[in-house]
Amino acid sequence: TESSPVLVGLLTDPSPLVRLNAAEAYTRIKDNLAQPNLIKCVVDIDPWIASMGLRALMYQGGDIAVVTTQRMVKIGATPLVRGTAGELLGATKDPKHRQDISALLIDRSWLNRLAAVRALSELPGNEAAIVRMAFLDQVEPDIKLAVTRSVNPADEFQERKLLWSAVN
Repeated sequence: TESSPVLVGLLTDPSPLVRLNAAEAYTRIKDNLAQPNLIKCVVDIDPWIASMGLRALMYQGGDIAVVTTQRMVKIGATPLVRGTAGELLGATKDPKHRQDISALLIDRSWLNRLAAVRALSELPGNEAAIVRMAFLDQVEPDIKLAVTRSVNPADEFQERKLLWSAVN
Protein backbone atom coordinates (compact mmCIF):
# COMPACT_ATOMS: atom_id res chain seq x y z
CA THR A 1 0.00 0.00 0.00
CA GLU A 2 3.02 2.33 0.24
CA SER A 3 6.42 2.67 -1.31
CA SER A 4 9.68 1.63 0.31
CA PRO A 5 13.32 1.35 -0.75
CA VAL A 6 12.82 -2.42 -0.97
CA LEU A 7 9.90 -2.03 -3.40
CA VAL A 8 11.90 0.43 -5.51
CA GLY A 9 14.73 -2.13 -5.62
CA LEU A 10 12.36 -4.89 -6.75
CA LEU A 11 11.85 -2.97 -10.02
CA THR A 12 15.34 -4.14 -11.03
CA ASP A 13 15.13 -7.68 -9.62
CA PRO A 14 16.52 -10.47 -11.84
CA SER A 15 13.15 -12.25 -11.84
CA PRO A 16 10.74 -10.97 -14.52
CA LEU A 17 7.71 -11.88 -12.38
CA VAL A 18 9.03 -9.81 -9.46
CA ARG A 19 9.70 -6.81 -11.77
CA LEU A 20 6.20 -7.11 -13.25
CA ASN A 21 4.52 -7.19 -9.83
CA ALA A 22 6.65 -4.33 -8.50
CA ALA A 23 5.76 -2.19 -11.55
CA GLU A 24 2.08 -3.04 -11.11
CA ALA A 25 2.27 -1.83 -7.50
CA TYR A 26 3.36 1.58 -8.78
CA THR A 27 0.13 1.92 -10.74
CA ARG A 28 -1.44 2.52 -7.30
CA ILE A 29 1.47 4.04 -5.34
CA LYS A 30 3.14 7.37 -6.08
CA ASP A 31 6.86 7.73 -5.37
CA ASN A 32 9.19 10.07 -7.24
CA LEU A 33 12.18 7.96 -6.15
CA ALA A 34 10.84 5.05 -8.22
CA GLN A 35 10.94 6.92 -11.55
CA PRO A 36 14.51 5.95 -12.57
CA ASN A 37 13.78 2.25 -11.99
CA LEU A 38 10.38 2.55 -13.71
CA ILE A 39 12.16 3.93 -16.77
CA LYS A 40 14.36 0.81 -16.68
CA CYS A 41 11.18 -1.24 -16.68
CA VAL A 42 9.84 0.70 -19.67
CA VAL A 43 12.83 -0.38 -21.76
CA ASP A 44 12.73 -3.99 -20.52
CA ILE A 45 12.88 -6.67 -23.20
CA ASP A 46 9.75 -8.32 -21.76
CA PRO A 47 6.78 -6.52 -23.36
CA TRP A 48 4.51 -7.06 -20.33
CA ILE A 49 7.03 -5.53 -17.93
CA ALA A 50 7.65 -2.64 -20.31
CA SER A 51 3.92 -2.01 -20.73
CA MET A 52 3.26 -2.15 -16.98
CA GLY A 53 6.28 0.05 -16.34
CA LEU A 54 4.90 2.62 -18.76
CA ARG A 55 1.50 2.57 -17.04
CA ALA A 56 3.20 2.98 -13.66
CA LEU A 57 5.40 5.81 -14.93
CA MET A 58 2.38 7.70 -16.29
CA TYR A 59 0.60 7.18 -12.97
CA GLN A 60 3.52 8.92 -11.27
CA GLY A 61 2.90 11.93 -13.52
CA GLY A 62 5.25 14.68 -14.54
CA ASP A 63 7.06 15.76 -17.68
CA ILE A 64 9.45 12.81 -17.68
CA ALA A 65 6.54 10.38 -17.84
CA VAL A 66 4.86 12.22 -20.72
CA VAL A 67 8.06 12.60 -22.75
CA THR A 68 8.96 8.94 -22.22
CA THR A 69 5.47 7.87 -23.30
CA GLN A 70 5.64 10.08 -26.39
CA ARG A 71 8.93 8.43 -27.35
CA MET A 72 7.58 4.93 -26.73
CA VAL A 73 4.71 5.46 -29.20
CA LYS A 74 7.33 5.82 -31.93
CA ILE A 75 10.27 3.72 -30.80
CA GLY A 76 8.80 1.18 -28.38
CA ALA A 77 10.55 -2.16 -28.79
CA THR A 78 7.33 -4.17 -29.05
CA PRO A 79 3.84 -3.57 -30.43
CA LEU A 80 2.39 -3.90 -26.92
CA VAL A 81 4.53 -1.03 -25.64
CA ARG A 82 3.67 1.22 -28.61
CA GLY A 83 -0.06 0.50 -28.25
CA THR A 84 0.02 1.07 -24.49
CA ALA A 85 1.81 4.37 -25.00
CA GLY A 86 -0.83 5.49 -27.50
CA GLU A 87 -3.65 4.59 -25.11
CA LEU A 88 -1.97 6.42 -22.24
CA LEU A 89 -1.48 9.57 -24.32
CA GLY A 90 -5.13 9.46 -25.36
CA ALA A 91 -6.18 9.15 -21.73
CA THR A 92 -4.54 12.52 -21.01
CA LYS A 93 -7.19 14.13 -23.28
CA ASP A 94 -4.55 16.64 -24.37
CA PRO A 95 -4.94 17.47 -28.09
CA LYS A 96 -1.21 18.13 -28.49
CA HIS A 97 -0.64 14.34 -28.43
CA ARG A 98 -2.59 13.87 -31.66
CA GLN A 99 0.55 13.69 -33.78
CA ASP A 100 2.23 11.19 -31.48
CA ILE A 101 -0.79 8.90 -31.52
CA SER A 102 -1.09 9.28 -35.30
CA ALA A 103 2.22 7.44 -35.66
CA LEU A 104 0.28 4.26 -34.89
CA LEU A 105 -1.67 4.64 -38.16
CA ILE A 106 1.15 2.86 -39.96
CA ASP A 107 1.92 0.32 -37.24
CA ARG A 108 2.02 -3.26 -38.48
CA SER A 109 -0.11 -4.49 -35.61
CA TRP A 110 -3.83 -3.99 -36.17
CA LEU A 111 -4.27 -3.93 -32.39
CA ASN A 112 -2.10 -0.82 -32.22
CA ARG A 113 -4.09 0.83 -34.99
CA LEU A 114 -7.22 0.01 -32.97
CA ALA A 115 -5.59 1.50 -29.86
CA ALA A 116 -4.85 4.64 -31.87
CA VAL A 117 -8.49 5.01 -32.90
CA ARG A 118 -9.62 4.65 -29.31
CA ALA A 119 -6.97 7.10 -28.09
CA LEU A 120 -7.87 9.66 -30.77
CA SER A 121 -11.54 9.39 -29.85
CA GLU A 122 -10.58 10.60 -26.35
CA LEU A 123 -9.04 13.80 -27.71
CA PRO A 124 -11.14 16.92 -28.28
CA GLY A 125 -11.12 18.95 -31.47
CA ASN A 126 -11.64 18.55 -35.18
CA GLU A 127 -8.00 17.71 -35.89
CA ALA A 128 -8.21 14.49 -33.88
CA ALA A 129 -11.48 13.59 -35.63
CA ILE A 130 -9.90 14.12 -39.06
CA VAL A 131 -6.98 11.85 -38.21
CA ARG A 132 -9.31 9.27 -36.66
CA MET A 133 -11.46 9.21 -39.79
CA ALA A 134 -8.35 8.27 -41.82
CA PHE A 135 -8.48 4.93 -40.02
CA LEU A 136 -11.83 4.22 -41.68
CA ASP A 137 -9.95 2.95 -44.74
CA GLN A 138 -8.36 0.11 -42.75
CA VAL A 139 -9.18 -3.46 -43.70
CA GLU A 140 -9.66 -4.77 -40.17
CA PRO A 141 -13.37 -4.82 -39.24
CA ASP A 142 -12.65 -4.04 -35.57
CA ILE A 143 -10.92 -0.82 -36.57
CA LYS A 144 -13.79 0.21 -38.85
CA LEU A 145 -16.25 -0.55 -36.06
CA ALA A 146 -14.27 1.54 -33.56
CA VAL A 147 -14.14 4.48 -35.96
CA THR A 148 -17.85 4.14 -36.72
CA ARG A 149 -18.72 4.13 -33.03
CA SER A 150 -16.61 7.22 -32.41
CA VAL A 151 -18.27 9.31 -35.16
CA ASN A 152 -20.02 12.46 -34.08
CA PRO A 153 -23.17 12.58 -36.27
CA ALA A 154 -23.43 16.34 -35.80
CA ASP A 155 -20.10 16.83 -37.61
CA GLU A 156 -20.69 17.04 -41.35
CA PHE A 157 -17.15 15.90 -42.28
CA GLN A 158 -17.39 12.75 -40.15
CA GLU A 159 -20.87 12.01 -41.45
CA ARG A 160 -19.71 12.29 -45.09
CA LYS A 161 -16.67 10.07 -44.50
CA LEU A 162 -18.86 7.45 -42.85
CA LEU A 163 -21.34 7.56 -45.73
CA TRP A 164 -18.51 7.24 -48.29
CA SER A 165 -17.14 4.23 -46.43
CA ALA A 166 -20.56 2.58 -46.27
CA VAL A 167 -21.14 3.01 -50.00
CA ASN A 168 -17.64 1.97 -51.07
